[in-house]
Amino acid sequence: GYQNGQANFVEMRYSDDGITWGEPVRVNGFLGLDENGQQLAPWHQDVQYIPEKNEYWALSQCFAGSSPDGSVLYMTRSKDGLNWEQVGNQPVLIPNDAPFWNDFQIYRSTFVYNADTDTMDIWYSALQTTPPDRKVADAEGKLTLTAGTDDSRVWRIGHTSNEMSEVLKALTQDEFYEETEAIAS
Repeated sequence: GYQNGQANFVEMRYSDDGITWGEPVRVNGFLGLDENGQQLAPWHQDVQYIPEKNEYWALSQCFAGSSPDGSVLYMTRSKDGLNWEQVGNQPVLIPNDAPFWNDFQIYRSTFVYNADTDTMDIWYSALQTTPPDRKVADAEGKLTLTAGTDDSRVWRIGHTSNEMSEVLKALTQDEFYEETEAIAS
């Protein structure tokens, strides 16, 4: 749980058939430090193998401290799935300032990498702190419903897309960042 401070970690298990699984193995370096130098704790991950890059990529909802309030999304990479490296020390996504729809917490995400265009599409859920008179979408997507007095937060889903070269430049804070060529295994 998130109330255990920084005791969160990521493990992996191996299976040849998807039914019988081996013992858990703790991965190394899954998350590093945030932009303020604080240790990040993983919460929800989406891990995918990217064959065109010959590596695993992960987006992880994570947080520093003891609470996921204000959590953000970071990216890590691995060649073997066991040893990970955080991509820069900047988050991929952060909550916006109130009163935006994602002003409280970036939550679970998933992504698709398109090798033809070298772009990443990210879909993510986010939590909004909501005043009682805030309009929320009905079943047809129209903002017709009013959040009740007990509805202090509203969940929503967002999407963003960008070229990976721009994403990597932003995460590393290096406007001249260039990716090294992937070597086929």
